[in-house]
Amino acid sequence: MPDHGTELGVDLNELYRTAHFLSTVHEDFVLAAEALNANQPPPNAGPWTSVMDPWKELRQTLTDLLNANAQAIIDTSDTLNAIAQQYAAADQAAAASFTALAQNDTSEQGWSS
Repeated sequence: MPDHGTELGVDLNELYRTAHFLSTVHEDFVLAAEALNANQPPPNAGPWTSVMDPWKELRQTLTDLLNANAQAIIDTSDTLNAIAQQYAAADQAAAASFTALAQNDTSEQGWSS
């Protein structure tokens, strides 16, 4: 990664784009955890009653894993955004390039800023 100027701005924009895509992946993990957790067994499962407790335990384990991964993903996204902002704050040319590219991405992709 270049250490200054316009080329650094291009690389900072790549960090920004990656952070944005990670935030989308985070949402997918959250939705998956919510959908899995919403899958509750019926109160009277008939012949399946004997597997209800193991299913509940498995469902909880998988939901916990999805939520933990969602948190790790959004933490990574936030960190990449912070890194890009910190580097941009230290270099005017990089900041100008980064800002222009990020605005273009936001416009082209329909992202919120």
